[in-house]
Amino acid sequence: AGSTTTAGKWNILFDGFSSVNLLADNDMVFQGMGTVRTQGDLNLQAARITTGSYSDSSASFRPSRVAIDSAGTITTAAGSGVPGDASVPGGRLSFSAKNINHGGVVDLPSGQILLSASESINLAEHSLLLARGSRIATAEENHFHFAGGGSIVLQGGSLSMASGSLLDVSAHGEKGDAGSISVSASSLLELDGELRGMKGLGGAGGSFAVEAKSVDFDPLMEKLASGGFDNVLDIRAREGELIVDGTVTARKIRITADGGGITVGSRGVLDVSAATGGGSVELYAKNNLTLEAGSFITASGTGYGSDGGTVLLSSYYAGDLDAGGNPTGGILFKDGARIDVSGTGPGEGGTVWLRALRNRSDGTETDLNLAMGGDISGASAVTAEAARIYSYTGNKSISANDIKAWKSDSEKFLSSVNVAAMRARL
Repeated sequence: AGSTTTAGKWNILFDGFSSVNLLADNDMVFQGMGTVRTQGDLNLQAARITTGSYSDSSASFRPSRVAIDSAGTITTAAGSGVPGDASVPGGRLSFSAKNINHGGVVDLPSGQILLSASESINLAEHSLLLARGSRIATAEENHFHFAGGGSIVLQGGSLSMASGSLLDVSAHGEKGDAGSISVSASSLLELDGELRGMKGLGGAGGSFAVEAKSVDFDPLMEKLASGGFDNVLDIRAREGELIVDGTVTARKIRITADGGGITVGSRGVLDVSAATGGGSVELYAKNNLTLEAGSFITASGTGYGSDGGTVLLSSYYAGDLDAGGNPTGGILFKDGARIDVSGTGPGEGGTVWLRALRNRSDGTETDLNLAMGGDISGASAVTAEAARIYSYTGNKSISANDIKAWKSDSEKFLSSVNVAAMRARL
């Protein structure tokens, strides 16, 4: 223990201890390339946990990369001292344990922070994980380089982020891009703390990815919008339905419902339009993918000469047609729903890709599970993909005969009497 504690660039193993305490009044600085490993619990207490720089025979400066591993629980707590204001950009700290209880401050400007727990991650009130952008002085007076925000990755069985905690990958206030946050939890996910990914002058906002058992979509989107996350948004729910009934704005939006459906409600807007050209929207549903009347997906290019973007809708609903010959599920693009992939001026229109299963899986399919009632504007191409899933038991080696049979199935499907009707619905 001391005012500042520094761990060197060698691998350190604490063997035979049920608990190890590393304490610093002020900063705890990890330097070099190496690991700190304990066979029991590990407790870290400091005003700030960060990384420094180190040198080796090939370079005068390298950011540090340190892995901190525990066979038990890692607990961090804020010390009573004063955190330093000096920082080295680009470092990496990874924490791996059975459980991680974070109550302190981890600060890696333009760096990478990884927390991985086989059971639980708990971020306490007032805890901070900071990977904000940085300003780097050069030899020239009053001249600086700006490094963007870094990345924060949280992977746990359960993940609980208390109110008053903070994850911050914002750019430096003067200039630069924000970084990214990625969270995944196989069971409980609670994100009650604050998420920040604010852009710098002329830069891009933050990116955010989540993979969880279930996702409460609209409240999460409101939190991300207020935190500045408008670059890449990747939302994946393993179970349940995802309902979009608010406005989501980003450069790229990907929404996946592995075990349920996706509904873009009457007030739902997915907006990836931009003056420099439209972005992309990708929606993947195991069951129905529904665009309700009033819903709007726009990937238009709004600046003169800009191109439209791309929209992909995919449903793996497996069903049959009703008595009237209409799909009972799949992609349900209802009357009054809109998709816009227009370019502006000489800019080209974008593309729309619709992927749905054929209405049967026994070789007698005659249509696909796609109901088109809405409006598509500005597209240079609209593609309907009629997919079929082939399932086998045990180990399977794909042979030339398999490929030949699949090709024959597709040719038979495309020569059916309903091809004209399918095209007419587009």
